[in-house]
Amino acid sequence: MKVFSKLMMTIATVLFTSQVFAAPARILIIRHGEKPVDKTDIHLSPRGFQRAQALTGLFTQQPQLLTYGRPAAIFAFNNFGDGSERGIETSTPLATTLGLPLNTNFRPDETQQIASFIFQTATLTGKMVMIVWRHSNIQDLATALRVQNAPAWDKNVFDRIWEINYSPQGQVVSFKDLPQHLLPGDSN
Repeated sequence: MKVFSKLMMTIATVLFTSQVFAAPARILIIRHGEKPVDKTDIHLSPRGFQRAQALTGLFTQQPQLLTYGRPAAIFAFNNFGDGSERGIETSTPLATTLGLPLNTNFRPDETQQIASFIFQTATLTGKMVMIVWRHSNIQDLATALRVQNAPAWDKNVFDRIWEINYSPQGQVVSFKDLPQHLLPGDSN
């Protein structure tokens, strides 16, 4: 029995250590850009496309956000042909500018899966990760990314950034709700 207990402790330590090793320094979460008035339209509105373009400058030139460098990975939710294309449309200009592949392998409700992927990807250790997600799943996403008591994302808000900073051990050390200040009328 003692041998089994020691084996289980060793396995648990290895699993925990491998997760800790892959801790990003910062994850930024935003909602996709603005929607059109027509509820059946799966694309961004003209203002949403403006925001997508403006995000490029924000995430390549804003010193406050670039403490850990430019994004090392960009994720956008994917409905795989069955719904909104807004997450992909919002993140494509930034991914193109940075020369990064856009990871669209996760549906909006696959919050645990994307979190596990991020924390198990060693190349993201100590880096910044950008996620563009659907508002109704952002609270679950933040929880999966280890934020305690994450609030719900207001369905009328398109101009905020959630900044999650991690210790080298993968523990959340700060969670901030920041304004984007990109377009006229954006919040403070």
